[in-house]
Amino acid sequence: MLLLFGTILITLRTVIAFVTGSAFLYFAQPTAGTVAISVALLVSAVVGRPFTQRFAHDFCPMDPAIMRRPLVRQFFIRISVLWATVLMLNAGLVFWLLVSSSLRSFVLERSVVTYGLTAIAIFFSITGFVAMMRRDGITVQWANNQAPRFDSEF
Repeated sequence: MLLLFGTILITLRTVIAFVTGSAFLYFAQPTAGTVAISVALLVSAVVGRPFTQRFAHDFCPMDPAIMRRPLVRQFFIRISVLWATVLMLNAGLVFWLLVSSSLRSFVLERSVVTYGLTAIAIFFSITGFVAMMRRDGITVQWANNQAPRFDSEF
Protein backbone atom coordinates (compact mmCIF):
# COMPACT_ATOMS: atom_id res chain seq x y z
CA MET A 1 0.00 0.00 0.00
CA LEU A 2 2.84 2.39 0.83
CA LEU A 3 4.47 1.65 -2.52
CA LEU A 4 1.25 2.39 -4.39
CA PHE A 5 0.69 5.59 -2.39
CA GLY A 6 4.29 6.69 -3.01
CA THR A 7 3.96 6.01 -6.74
CA ILE A 8 0.79 8.08 -6.95
CA LEU A 9 2.40 10.96 -5.05
CA ILE A 10 5.58 11.03 -7.16
CA THR A 11 3.48 10.90 -10.33
CA LEU A 12 1.31 13.78 -9.14
CA ARG A 13 4.39 15.73 -8.08
CA THR A 14 5.99 15.23 -11.50
CA VAL A 15 2.83 16.19 -13.39
CA ILE A 16 2.49 19.42 -11.35
CA ALA A 17 6.15 20.31 -11.96
CA PHE A 18 5.87 19.47 -15.67
CA VAL A 19 2.68 21.49 -16.17
CA THR A 20 4.03 24.52 -14.30
CA GLY A 21 7.62 24.13 -15.54
CA SER A 22 8.83 24.82 -12.01
CA ALA A 23 11.68 22.89 -10.42
CA PHE A 24 10.90 24.84 -7.24
CA LEU A 25 7.41 23.30 -7.03
CA TYR A 26 8.85 19.85 -7.75
CA PHE A 27 11.15 20.08 -4.72
CA ALA A 28 8.82 22.10 -2.47
CA GLN A 29 6.03 19.51 -2.53
CA PRO A 30 7.87 16.84 -0.50
CA THR A 31 8.89 19.51 1.99
CA ALA A 32 5.24 20.41 2.51
CA GLY A 33 4.49 16.70 2.96
CA THR A 34 7.24 16.43 5.55
CA VAL A 35 5.70 19.31 7.51
CA ALA A 36 2.29 17.59 7.39
CA ILE A 37 3.74 14.30 8.67
CA SER A 38 5.61 16.15 11.41
CA VAL A 39 2.43 17.85 12.59
CA ALA A 40 0.51 14.55 12.49
CA LEU A 41 3.19 12.86 14.62
CA LEU A 42 3.14 15.69 17.14
CA VAL A 43 -0.66 15.70 17.37
CA SER A 44 -0.71 11.91 17.81
CA ALA A 45 1.76 12.25 20.69
CA VAL A 46 -0.20 15.05 22.35
CA VAL A 47 -3.46 13.07 22.25
CA GLY A 48 -1.67 9.99 23.59
CA ARG A 49 -2.14 7.80 20.52
CA PRO A 50 1.32 7.91 18.90
CA PHE A 51 1.54 6.88 15.26
CA THR A 52 5.00 5.53 15.94
CA GLN A 53 3.51 2.79 18.10
CA ARG A 54 1.32 1.72 15.19
CA PHE A 55 4.29 1.68 12.79
CA ALA A 56 6.59 -0.16 15.18
CA HIS A 57 5.02 -3.53 14.53
CA ASP A 58 5.84 -3.21 10.80
CA PHE A 59 9.55 -2.88 11.60
CA CYS A 60 9.83 -4.96 14.75
CA PRO A 61 6.96 -7.35 15.60
CA MET A 62 6.39 -7.42 19.36
CA ASP A 63 4.12 -9.27 21.72
CA PRO A 64 0.92 -7.25 22.40
CA ALA A 65 1.56 -7.63 26.15
CA ILE A 66 4.84 -5.74 25.76
CA MET A 67 3.17 -3.03 23.69
CA ARG A 68 0.64 -2.41 26.50
CA ARG A 69 3.32 -1.73 29.14
CA PRO A 70 3.30 1.89 30.43
CA LEU A 71 7.01 2.51 29.75
CA VAL A 72 6.62 1.24 26.20
CA ARG A 73 3.68 3.56 25.60
CA GLN A 74 5.63 6.49 27.10
CA PHE A 75 8.57 5.65 24.84
CA PHE A 76 6.41 5.80 21.71
CA ILE A 77 4.97 9.16 22.74
CA ARG A 78 8.50 10.52 23.21
CA ILE A 79 9.75 9.01 19.98
CA SER A 80 6.82 10.59 18.12
CA VAL A 81 7.92 13.97 19.45
CA LEU A 82 11.52 13.21 18.45
CA TRP A 83 10.54 12.30 14.88
CA ALA A 84 8.17 15.26 14.62
CA THR A 85 11.03 17.55 15.65
CA VAL A 86 13.52 15.92 13.27
CA LEU A 87 11.09 16.08 10.35
CA MET A 88 10.22 19.74 11.02
CA LEU A 89 13.93 20.61 11.29
CA ASN A 90 14.56 18.70 8.08
CA ALA A 91 11.74 20.53 6.29
CA GLY A 92 13.01 23.91 7.49
CA LEU A 93 16.59 23.25 6.44
CA VAL A 94 15.57 21.79 3.08
CA PHE A 95 13.28 24.74 2.35
CA TRP A 96 16.05 27.17 3.29
CA LEU A 97 18.44 25.32 0.98
CA LEU A 98 15.82 25.35 -1.79
CA VAL A 99 15.47 29.13 -1.71
CA SER A 100 19.14 29.93 -1.08
CA SER A 101 21.14 27.41 -3.15
CA SER A 102 21.53 26.68 -6.82
CA LEU A 103 19.54 23.70 -8.08
CA ARG A 104 22.70 21.60 -8.48
CA SER A 105 23.89 22.38 -4.98
CA PHE A 106 20.42 21.90 -3.53
CA VAL A 107 20.11 18.30 -4.71
CA LEU A 108 23.37 17.31 -3.00
CA GLU A 109 22.86 19.42 0.11
CA ARG A 110 19.31 18.15 0.58
CA SER A 111 20.55 14.56 0.48
CA VAL A 112 23.23 15.25 3.08
CA VAL A 113 20.80 17.03 5.41
CA THR A 114 17.99 14.49 5.05
CA TYR A 115 20.14 11.37 5.35
CA GLY A 116 22.20 12.84 8.17
CA LEU A 117 19.19 13.85 10.27
CA THR A 118 17.45 10.53 9.56
CA ALA A 119 20.53 8.53 10.61
CA ILE A 120 20.78 10.49 13.86
CA ALA A 121 17.07 9.99 14.59
CA ILE A 122 17.31 6.25 13.87
CA PHE A 123 20.29 5.97 16.21
CA PHE A 124 18.44 7.73 19.05
CA SER A 125 15.27 5.72 18.36
CA ILE A 126 17.03 2.36 18.60
CA THR A 127 19.25 3.21 21.56
CA GLY A 128 16.32 4.81 23.37
CA PHE A 129 14.16 1.76 22.74
CA VAL A 130 16.79 -0.67 24.01
CA ALA A 131 17.44 1.48 27.10
CA MET A 132 13.73 1.78 27.85
CA MET A 133 13.21 -1.96 27.49
CA ARG A 134 16.18 -2.59 29.80
CA ARG A 135 14.67 -0.24 32.43
CA ASP A 136 11.45 -2.23 32.17
CA GLY A 137 13.29 -5.52 32.78
CA ILE A 138 13.21 -6.71 29.17
CA THR A 139 16.32 -7.72 27.25
CA VAL A 140 16.35 -7.08 23.50
CA GLN A 141 18.36 -9.68 21.62
CA TRP A 142 19.09 -9.05 17.96
CA ALA A 143 19.75 -12.05 15.74
CA ASN A 144 20.85 -12.26 12.11
CA ASN A 145 17.97 -12.53 9.62
CA GLN A 146 15.39 -12.82 12.37
CA ALA A 147 13.11 -10.51 14.26
CA PRO A 148 14.46 -9.41 17.65
CA ARG A 149 13.61 -11.62 20.61
CA PHE A 150 12.42 -10.18 23.90
CA ASP A 151 13.14 -11.93 27.17
CA SER A 152 11.37 -10.70 30.26
CA GLU A 153 10.26 -11.90 33.58
CA PHE A 154 6.60 -10.96 33.65
